[in-house]
Amino acid sequence: MDILIVDDDQRTGLYLEHIVSKIPGVNVLAVLTSGEEAISVARARKPDAVFLDIDMPGLSGLDVARILADMYSDIFLIFATAYPEYALEAFEVYSFDYILKPFNEERIHKTLTKLASSLQGQLPTTSKSEAVPVQCRGKTYLLQPDEILYVESSRDKVVIKTTHNKQYSLKGTMTDWTQRLERFGLVPSHRSYLVNLSKIDEISRHGFTYNLRLSSGDNIPLSRNCAQTFKKRLSKQ
Repeated sequence: MDILIVDDDQRTGLYLEHIVSKIPGVNVLAVLTSGEEAISVARARKPDAVFLDIDMPGLSGLDVARILADMYSDIFLIFATAYPEYALEAFEVYSFDYILKPFNEERIHKTLTKLASSLQGQLPTTSKSEAVPVQCRGKTYLLQPDEILYVESSRDKVVIKTTHNKQYSLKGTMTDWTQRLERFGLVPSHRSYLVNLSKIDEISRHGFTYNLRLSSGDNIPLSRNCAQTFKKRLSKQ
């Protein structure tokens, strides 16, 4: 697995190299300090993955990520930054992971193990182990898709409920969140709901509509308009 490390603080980049070089099969092609260097070296050597800082002079890590994603559709982008507020933008360019500084060695090893599995074809790049960034009350939370029970629209906001009995109220539309979460198995059951298919325990009929009982005990409506498509998706689980 060939990796580039890009951080305008060379000491940080070398420290990250020290961590990842302990993992068998990892080859660090270069430790770079600018986005311009990263694009040049990536074009010449085509790495499997790039660790990117975000806040850099000149081209930011997000700028570099967009350019690299256009150059190589199969490249893996991992952001390593001190700024959680960029998480949503980072995942919009299909980043593989988002690691916060100060670095946790075990966390980085976990990411690289997951990455190695993806490169070997054991996991798709849209694996359910990817994190979903959620901005709520001035903070960014990285949720695992399997934690999400359902999403409910509420006026001009949506509410995400998780298996830990936590709720996150945030701006957005059901269309936005359907596009973001459908690949993780959260699908519309009603114009106001997205439901995690893996969390459904029971489907019961109520007149012309249906009720979905989740493993959490929550009851979610399944409308007639959504029922046919919903059942097809459920059968593929």
